[in-house]
Amino acid sequence: MILDDAYKKQQVRYEFAANYCSGLTLDYTFASIMSYHGSKILLDNGSKEIYTYGISNNIQQCSRRSYDSSRKVIYSLVESNFSHKNKSVNCILYSELTNIVDAQEKIDYFYNILNENGILIISALNTNNKSLIIDNSQNYDFFSKTEFIELLRTKFSKIELYSQKLITQKQVVDKKMNLLFILKIKMRFILSTILLKFDKDSNFYAKYLKEKNKKYQNMEGKLNTEEYTIIPYNEKHNPLFFIAVCHKTKN
Repeated sequence: MILDDAYKKQQVRYEFAANYCSGLTLDYTFASIMSYHGSKILLDNGSKEIYTYGISNNIQQCSRRSYDSSRKVIYSLVESNFSHKNKSVNCILYSELTNIVDAQEKIDYFYNILNENGILIISALNTNNKSLIIDNSQNYDFFSKTEFIELLRTKFSKIELYSQKLITQKQVVDKKMNLLFILKIKMRFILSTILLKFDKDSNFYAKYLKEKNKKYQNMEGKLNTEEYTIIPYNEKHNPLFFIAVCHKTKN
């Protein structure tokens, strides 16, 4: 369970990805509540189709968004047996890769479906800081910088590494001491888990949360996202997240 501001983090990531994405773009995200907002950012900056894969709690659902001739968003669900052909995708976004058995399998798959000169933008939680934002009851294992780069280099030879949300020692102490913050986040996680289990068609979201989410999205210009600014990595950094831009090059 990731305990950080998913709204701010994802908004900055979509704005960052918009500099790279075009054509057919795949978006694998845990923050599916941001999928409409994120798709709009990408569609406004060169992407033609967005396939969003919600990957929370081992439930993977896919939807497709694009613009019609009047620049209204067309939305549809994608059948579960749908798959992308090799060398058919321009850009892939993947949020918070975990260091699990199928991590290599994911990287291999992404490489195969990317077209020549395609781009993978992938993030991972810095394992050195995972105690700040991970519920220890969840059996997740994340990456050191070296592990992350070594995994990506099995397929990609051109990789740009970035930092998101630099962590200071004061923040480490403050977060560990702030029990109210931890309790609040855990309650959010419990409620979201219940919703995913009993409301798979998102009826509750559509009825009670959709308009609130739209209101949030309309406030994007007012959000202070400075702490989530993505910057080129250097060895002095202690980021909460690593973000890698991986370029597929012609063999």
